[in-house]
Amino acid sequence: MLLLCQKKKIQTIKDKFARKVEMENNEKSLVFKCPKCGHNRLETVFDGVHFCEITRIDPDGDHDTGEIQSEAMVIRVQCLNCGYILEDECGPISYDDIVDWINDHTPQK
Repeated sequence: MLLLCQKKKIQTIKDKFARKVEMENNEKSLVFKCPKCGHNRLETVFDGVHFCEITRIDPDGDHDTGEIQSEAMVIRVQCLNCGYILEDECGPISYDDIVDWINDHTPQK
């Protein structure tokens, strides 16, 4: 049961944060291109506590859950397709460094 909740919350977090990097800059969006696989979607990976309410349990043990709550910190940003971790000379980058990393590693049109 707990494993189902964990899988559901991981997928929910993945769905919520997996998207193209789109940041407004004079009506332009930055484009991320993974140097390993060429895909253009990023995801964030969190470290922390996640929890959700079990809202229904049927006699077979299947259950539904409520919204997933999180008390987590971002530990890295990576390619959604292959898991390539965006890093600089100090290790995995933070949210604050995404724009600089993309500008340094992906030519913009």
